[in-house]
Amino acid sequence: MKPATFHDKLLGHLIDALNDTVGLREKTSLAALLQDEPEEEAAFLARPDSQDHDTPWLRMAYHFDLNVDVLILDKKLGTLGLVHILTPYRVYPKKIDHKAITHIREKINRFVDHATYVRHLLVNDPNLNNHFPLTVELVIITRDTEIKVIGDTFREIAQQSDYLHHIGVNILRYHSRKYFEAPELRRAFSWLLQATRQWYQSENSRPPQNEETGSPPDAAPNGTPLKKIELNNYRLQGLFSLEFDENARLHLVHGHNGSGKSSLCEAFEFVITGTVKRLDRELGLTEHTEQTRRLHYYAQAIQHRRTEDPATITLTYRNGQADSNPQEPIWTLNKKNKKEPVTPATAFLRPTLKVTSFRLNQKVMDDLTEQSARRAKIFLDSYFARDAEILNVANDAEKEAAEARNNLQTVLNNLTTARDILVDKNKWKAPPPETEQRYKTILDDWLELCVISDLASKNYKVAQTFREAGNQDWRITLGDAEHLFPQITFSPKDLQDLRAKRDDWEEALDRREGEVLSFDFNKKTKKKKADAKHEGIADKERRALDAVESWLFSSEETAEETITFGEKVNRAVYKNVSKHFAGVGIGEKEGWAASLIKDLKAMIKACEDLKETAEISPPWPGKTTPEAFSIARQKHETWSTKARAVDDAFLQKLEGDFSSAINELMALTTPARWAYEDFTLRYQKADGRDPSLTLQSPDATDEIPANARLNTAELSLFAITLFLLCARRNHNPFNLLILDDPLKNMDELTVIAMARGLAKVLRLWEDEKWQLLVLLHGQGDVDRLSREVPSTVYALPWLSPARQGNDRKAERLDKKSHPSTALQRLDDLIEYFS
Repeated sequence: MKPATFHDKLLGHLIDALNDTVGLREKTSLAALLQDEPEEEAAFLARPDSQDHDTPWLRMAYHFDLNVDVLILDKKLGTLGLVHILTPYRVYPKKIDHKAITHIREKINRFVDHATYVRHLLVNDPNLNNHFPLTVELVIITRDTEIKVIGDTFREIAQQSDYLHHIGVNILRYHSRKYFEAPELRRAFSWLLQATRQWYQSENSRPPQNEETGSPPDAAPNGTPLKKIELNNYRLQGLFSLEFDENARLHLVHGHNGSGKSSLCEAFEFVITGTVKRLDRELGLTEHTEQTRRLHYYAQAIQHRRTEDPATITLTYRNGQADSNPQEPIWTLNKKNKKEPVTPATAFLRPTLKVTSFRLNQKVMDDLTEQSARRAKIFLDSYFARDAEILNVANDAEKEAAEARNNLQTVLNNLTTARDILVDKNKWKAPPPETEQRYKTILDDWLELCVISDLASKNYKVAQTFREAGNQDWRITLGDAEHLFPQITFSPKDLQDLRAKRDDWEEALDRREGEVLSFDFNKKTKKKKADAKHEGIADKERRALDAVESWLFSSEETAEETITFGEKVNRAVYKNVSKHFAGVGIGEKEGWAASLIKDLKAMIKACEDLKETAEISPPWPGKTTPEAFSIARQKHETWSTKARAVDDAFLQKLEGDFSSAINELMALTTPARWAYEDFTLRYQKADGRDPSLTLQSPDATDEIPANARLNTAELSLFAITLFLLCARRNHNPFNLLILDDPLKNMDELTVIAMARGLAKVLRLWEDEKWQLLVLLHGQGDVDRLSREVPSTVYALPWLSPARQGNDRKAERLDKKSHPSTALQRLDDLIEYFS
């Protein structure tokens, strides 16, 4: 056995990568690769170990000897992949010298020549019959050091020939340590559409199963194929009709400016949604415009001005729908009838459907590529309507939560003011009172207790009297007298409570009276120091302390207090004496307010957390909860729940399969796909209520949006990619999507690359009845798409100067059409070299 070369080792790593990362299945023989296995899609065959890498081992069309390292066949998408390892001139070169450059150029030219000739053999296969030829993808394995030379070589090939118009070119770099990185593998083999297949197979790519279609009961069933559309006196005088080829999945409509392409699109928009957005903009109409008034303006704009006959739109469905119902759906627009300017034979098919969900034109492409906020709105409204509703609910909840948090500011102001004054007075300590002052204080308290105790005793006697009178069925009969006694009915428990309060006050009076009688006037006290003049606290601070009283103290703790907390602190500071309030000794010692300050800080933190975090805030740490905080917390929790629903419903679709599918399709439709990096579509909540979708590099430190690095054609491809991936998420009346002149700003090579990608995407739709209508004004673009994609081509007739009888039918161009999606077989075209 010969020793393994560098080339052989690299091929081994490539085979492992194709199996493990790309997800292909390796075949052991050419017969196994070519045999018809409907359930199997893509597989590969590697160069035999016994075969030297410079020697051909495959033969095509009985004469062309082909040497590749790996042959890939994708029977589902119709692709033949030729993988070559670019053997370096030297395995470990110090630099790329002239000989190495010549070696690389020769190899690249040979690879491209061979791939182009393979495509030529496929297209000219005598056994092709009505089958569509396979496309050819060339993959070159190389090192970083050789990329520049390869790029220069491809540039020369593109300038000197049209070879790159016939094949797809891919570059895969290998690294000395990691060999092949997963993102580069996915980009080099993007034409296998592995991520796109996974996206289309996921539930996220399909309409919600329980979503209402909005179709009227007498309309065609959702997804009913359309056979023909007829426009009579619709903008242009006469009858215009387009009959769809039932064998085609892609319909290419070519017409010059003014031939009716836009009218055709607007007619579809009108019968499906009942509105035409362009007319709304031109006529100054809004979503709040009354429908009869809107339709009156529509009739004025659409009905041909040189005829008195109304404009009509007539639909004919397939599957015998028209035969079973002779009255085909007809929408009549009559500008003379102001009360009923539009009389539909059936209601509008999907009034809830956005036109941007099934039609992509230049304006929508611009919105999807240039404005992140507008992109998010179109993305949600058009493709994820249910998520848009969830987002609107979340936005409303956020608005209510923000308003509630703003109302919480008064609570926070009182808390911070109370904290600041207590911090300021926390180190203040009242001096010990002199003998006379202390006696005066005790005496004042005794006198106050005398009054309170007497009132409590009399209150109890009055209640007892009313109780006894009530037992004798006595009631107040004089109307004015009842206002003097708000309560005249007392239960035994009421009397018990009043008696207990009376006893408490009398006991307190006895204690204070004992202090007065036993006061020692001869007791020596410290000599009073000269104190500065004391002032009470400010009114704002007193009101703040009063406001936080119920949050710092329970009702049981303040039951015996006769004045508020703020006033008690104010009197203590003003008189420079200590006071007691609900067990707190105001000014008794330094640090007297430490526990209160700690409680206030906890309350302030709760308010700030509620205002700043999207998480559920902690409960209120005070004794009683402010109503404003309870409301704000409840509104905040509601918003948090709704915001998480947005994340679950929407954000997950931007990750995983979806992001991979976007990058895969972008790579597939880009000629120089190796020159671009992947990007992610990130959802962001902007200021206010508008979300945004930004294109960002996967590098978290990169602050430059990806669309700033993409050219105009790349941005257009991005919009088309979003449309192809997401537009099928809606229940569509005809399962018909419309691309309205999407190829602007694209050169020939980009159009061809996009066409190849489109052909593969449409093959993934084969199990469903979706169709694509593409309207083009450039003949060259029609030719390029029809060569690469199975399609039927229609030509809109040139405008006639005739004023009446100008009936026009879109002509089907059979010479340019190739609607069959049956793929070419290679059984008799490729064999082992012998």
